[in-house]
Amino acid sequence: MDSETTISSESDVQYSTPHVYFFVPYNVDDDGDDDELGAILRLGEASDLEYDCTSSELAAYYPQQHISDAGDSDTAVDQAAGVSDSETLKGILLSCDGRILVKAGEKMYIETGAFDQAVNGNYELDATGSYTAAAAGTVSISSTGSDVKIASADSKDIYITAGETGSGSANGTIYESSQDHYKVIGGHQYEKSTAKDTYVTGVSNNFFFGATSTIQADADFTLLAGGSCMVKPILNVVLTGIQFEVIGKLFELKGSTTDIKESWFGVAGLSTKVNELQAEINATDVDVSQTKVQARNNLAAVALLESKVRQLEAEIGGVRAAVRDMDVHM
Repeated sequence: MDSETTISSESDVQYSTPHVYFFVPYNVDDDGDDDELGAILRLGEASDLEYDCTSSELAAYYPQQHISDAGDSDTAVDQAAGVSDSETLKGILLSCDGRILVKAGEKMYIETGAFDQAVNGNYELDATGSYTAAAAGTVSISSTGSDVKIASADSKDIYITAGETGSGSANGTIYESSQDHYKVIGGHQYEKSTAKDTYVTGVSNNFFFGATSTIQADADFTLLAGGSCMVKPILNVVLTGIQFEVIGKLFELKGSTTDIKESWFGVAGLSTKVNELQAEINATDVDVSQTKVQARNNLAAVALLESKVRQLEAEIGGVRAAVRDMDVHM
């Protein structure tokens, strides 16, 4: 096709780019504009129809992203066939104001360089077989105006793996960030196993466990509480271990009955105040050294007492004693 060929005998418009196109106007009435797009198929470089379009008219021919990438309407026309070598590249323009129907009875192949798709409405993808999406770079799925839902079919699983290796294991990290987090497990099994867990809570947290709960640590388990910590059992609390240590300025033990059996207590720096104490001590071995005792207004009743005292220094005043059957060896 000669680059200086005239469009028609009734037109002075000429073009200097190699192309051919099929054009169907939107309105074929006498009052209609012959250049108003109905449908066009153009092969080659940009046609005279495209160069004659205003900015608003060009939006009917080109995807908006192509115009935005070019920067302005004139550049969009110049780069309509290509960008890397716009003087020699040949492109295809297919646009219409109605529908485009494409159907392949067998397989369809599409291969492009970069790919940009804009859908001005709903987008649906339905595959009767499997669906695979893979990218060498970052994969991002987001919604700019509503929720994101991931669901599988009835009784089917969802697998999320970070850093999947060739052997099927994982060496990546999953990051979750949200204001609130709700998790509902409808079954009876929930397993979590990692080398190290770090959990930082917010201002207020409530955890409710079911009928039976077990927390098991391996070599070392540390529980740190803030200003106040309360363990409130319903029926029974059992603390077992080789060594049990309670450290604090105030330790208060309340209860109707406290039974301590087969225990060893080491007490250092202890200050004790006992009011209204009633104690019954049987078969007790007590070793007391460097002890200062101040006793006032006390009544002691001792039966069958065997006492061995060595190096006793005593200051006794106002003592009234009734001693019967006493054998003293000094």
